[in-house]
Amino acid sequence: MSFSQIMQPHSVAQFTAQGTFLYVEEAPGTVRLRSDAGQYELVKGAQILNGNLTGLITVENTGEAGQVSLKVGNGEYRPPQRETLAISAQPPMQIAPDQGVSIDSLPPVDIAFGQSVAISSQPPVQIAPEQSVTVDSLPSLVLSAGQKIGLDAPVQIAAGQQIAISNLERVSSAFQSAQVALPHTFASNAARKKLILKAPATNVNPVLIGAYELGAGEHITLETTAEVTVTGSDAVQYIEV
Repeated sequence: MSFSQIMQPHSVAQFTAQGTFLYVEEAPGTVRLRSDAGQYELVKGAQILNGNLTGLITVENTGEAGQVSLKVGNGEYRPPQRETLAISAQPPMQIAPDQGVSIDSLPPVDIAFGQSVAISSQPPVQIAPEQSVTVDSLPSLVLSAGQKIGLDAPVQIAAGQQIAISNLERVSSAFQSAQVALPHTFASNAARKKLILKAPATNVNPVLIGAYELGAGEHITLETTAEVTVTGSDAVQYIEV
């Protein structure tokens, strides 16, 4: 069943239809259709799917003068290959349990004041160069062993905010400093935090800590409580904290 007629702007025609789909095959612009099933405004390539598309259909050409061709039938109309199909209306769809719907693209969506959108998952997002993302809030983050967070800018503490420090490196309240002739052994010290060794600038020969050499003016910091033996033929300066 079909309707085909050259219609002038805002002209009206009627025909009787019986089926479940109505497809706009040709139209110079927007076509307004009225029936017992409702009122629709369609363009070329659009289709109505309605199980009760039966009875008198009123057709109004709201565009320029031209050919208006409509197809009516049962089921769903599939246009020839390379044509596009826009469905303007269809009955409600029910998604069964465990079924899913994949949406590749959507037109812009306006969220009304007071409305919210909950996103349970989304694909990875790529931020282009010079783009930025502002995050107002985040859930608590748990870092796995070995993970780190890198900060590119200083951290600013807002008024009323606090930082809780659960562990702080112990600071010694005393230290020893001297210059001793070599060879020399620093006894083990369980209370030691650091042992700083420096070869005096007047040394002629290197200072040896095992196989590690210190030239004149060089220094090294050892964080150990173990016994340390320093060899050489000159002297070594040290600070023990």
